[in-house]
Amino acid sequence: MTYQETLDYLFSIEKYGIKLGLERIRDYTDALGNPQDKYPTIHIAGTNGKGSTAAMLQSILSSAGYKVGLLTSPHLVDYSERMRINYNNCDRDYIIGFVNENMQRMKEIPVSFFEITTALAFQYFAVENVDFGVIEVGMGGRLDATNIIVPEVSIITNIDYDHTKSLGNTLERIAVEKAGITKPEVPCITGAQDKRVQEAIGRICNENRAEFIPLDKVAKYNIRRMSLSGSYVDIESGAKKYENIFINLPGRHQIENALGVIKTVELLRDKGHKITDNALYEGFEKIKWNGRIQVFSRNPLVLMDVAHNVAGAKTLRRAIMDIIPRKKLTVVFGVLAEKDFGAMLTEYSSFISKLIITKPISERAADPEEVAFAAEKLGLNYEIIPSPGNAYRKAISDIEDEGAVLVTGSHYTVGEAIMTSNGNGSYR
Repeated sequence: MTYQETLDYLFSIEKYGIKLGLERIRDYTDALGNPQDKYPTIHIAGTNGKGSTAAMLQSILSSAGYKVGLLTSPHLVDYSERMRINYNNCDRDYIIGFVNENMQRMKEIPVSFFEITTALAFQYFAVENVDFGVIEVGMGGRLDATNIIVPEVSIITNIDYDHTKSLGNTLERIAVEKAGITKPEVPCITGAQDKRVQEAIGRICNENRAEFIPLDKVAKYNIRRMSLSGSYVDIESGAKKYENIFINLPGRHQIENALGVIKTVELLRDKGHKITDNALYEGFEKIKWNGRIQVFSRNPLVLMDVAHNVAGAKTLRRAIMDIIPRKKLTVVFGVLAEKDFGAMLTEYSSFISKLIITKPISERAADPEEVAFAAEKLGLNYEIIPSPGNAYRKAISDIEDEGAVLVTGSHYTVGEAIMTSNGNGSYR
């Protein structure tokens, strides 16, 4: 098969949706020889910030001289982004070969799209002899396909409402699902600050005899300067101070993610892994992670952000108000149907000059007319352009002096805008 034929096959499986549970992935990785056990790992769950945290850790460990496998989801432009080694996407020929060699096994063990991707990544990292695997949970934690690893450190970035049909409709229930990544005697770090959430995670850590580390009790930061280029910040973690770190991802939330990353590095050092302060500073400065208040263009100013739920929208609004508080933005907004897009638009209403509603290329996309109804109730100036590519072109062509464009709502929407800008085909 060609690469495109391979992707078509994989995405034909994706339409059957997510299958929570560990039995299939265990059977599948058993058949592969359990590649996930052949290198140390770090496991990351949470509502938002998982990918950024993972990218920070990959960058720091790479700067320390390690070969690092990074599994994240979803992708922005190409499927191969999901499995990186250091800063390089997975080799396309490997993806083709894996699917060809394992197609019969996929039929015998009816794995989902995400389970195939997880097994592929675990095997790829083993074949390439990585020193570390940094593994982001797909959804939840307890029953997520990635939860067959026994990591060096578990991280839960934060807890908020998302995927409530699968994870529960209270913060405590969602916390229990995400804290399901906790393993016996493996330290667990969390950036969650809600007392009920901390108590829920703490109980599970106690049951597992796992050290529980809430970051608001052990770390703090002082911002020197924030801009669209990133942040200069001083961080205290326990008794140690890190002065004037430059974090190459903008927004206060990325500084909060960095606290968990630094604590993880300190725990890895305690386990004997060599990671110097120089590697830590260099790693934060060299992070490559698109779609997170990404400055896609400066003239005109175009920002891309994959905020795709209410918690992400709140974080994005705070970042915009921190960094460019007086800007009025044309917002290209395409969202999935299960999201609370009315609440998301409420967060953005203070800085929207014009809203262009579009439809992500996904079977789960929200109907633009329903999004428009929510926009109308908020009194927003909007128009509907169903094609994400055309919506992006319209936003750019209509931009006024001193204006700016923000593309957000979904990975699919941002991915399509990037593809359109690059002059390539549609999102895959």
